[in-house]
Amino acid sequence: MQMNNLENVLKYVDDLVTLTPIQEAILKGTYQGKKNFQIAQDFNCSESHIKKEAAKLWKKLGEELGENINKHNVSSKLAKKYRVSQFSKFGHCLQVDEGNINVCDKTLQVTDKTEVRSNSPQTENELPIIDLTEAPEINYNYERIQEINTLKEWLENKTKLITIYGLKGIGKTALILKLIFEQIANKNHQSSVILISQEKSPDIEILENNNNHVKTLKLEGLKESAQEILKEKGLKNEEKWEKLIALYQTHPTWLKIIAGTIEQLYNDDVTEFLNEENDLFIGDIKLYLQPHLDHLSELEKKVINWLTTQNQPVNITQISANLELSKSESGILIQSLLRRCLVEKVVNEDKFYYQLNNIFKKYLKPNK
Repeated sequence: MQMNNLENVLKYVDDLVTLTPIQEAILKGTYQGKKNFQIAQDFNCSESHIKKEAAKLWKKLGEELGENINKHNVSSKLAKKYRVSQFSKFGHCLQVDEGNINVCDKTLQVTDKTEVRSNSPQTENELPIIDLTEAPEINYNYERIQEINTLKEWLENKTKLITIYGLKGIGKTALILKLIFEQIANKNHQSSVILISQEKSPDIEILENNNNHVKTLKLEGLKESAQEILKEKGLKNEEKWEKLIALYQTHPTWLKIIAGTIEQLYNDDVTEFLNEENDLFIGDIKLYLQPHLDHLSELEKKVINWLTTQNQPVNITQISANLELSKSESGILIQSLLRRCLVEKVVNEDKFYYQLNNIFKKYLKPNK
């Protein structure tokens, strides 16, 4: 869908705000390059009334989009926000290109050193200066050394497309922002695109299999630095931290939520929390789980619901037999759920088995 199509523009705006008939007429007229008096003639009202309603419309759109909107920039602003919204259906996008870096709708401009250092001759190997004053704020103190090094290597090898996927809140955006400041701001690049998503797209997998310049990184939980989250909260009983971290799979956002719960309800006492909670405590973590389940197909939901009843990992044959599916159907469904980070692969004696992520299992079957 292109934003230069008037029908698509109206549909996009209608999804954002409720348009009155006169506001729809104003938007149409503006896109068609009409003056206020012409719009007034078309709508059979006064020009002053059109100006008044237009002011309401630009204010309404501005509040929704977080932008200063007027009749002169509405076309470009809507087109920009629309492009960002399309990336958000899959994930988010970071593009490294000659001249600027784009993180979603935030553009980091590259300044020519000759403008800044007019008295110093520019050498061939001199790097551009990137103005980071408008960059998104980084609030990320947990090491991702291995992942950063992997991404650096791929970028240095001129990988054109990189996909990073993982559970909601796992730290995908934070990782990319960290990479910008550690790597991209100090390197010359031709063009690279980094996508971040809660799942791995089948289209990306096909590209990856057929193109050496396409890479995918599944972002897992934190390692040793997961303890920093508990330390920042000032939790007690450090000897119990490893158990707590393992229960919540070293997921940074889940750990922050649970650490907050222990702080509020158990006076920072990890031992008391673990003693009283025979089962996994989900709490506000549920806010990060449901989005992963909202877009499942009926068959995927069927598989997920059955997996909640299983106490041991199962293989494709067992899934097929119990759900009356062909092995091909079962394989496709498990593959999709693996891409969505809902199902985990377990290797036992060189054979593959599958199980539902334990946090999702507890969320879906809270009394089990």
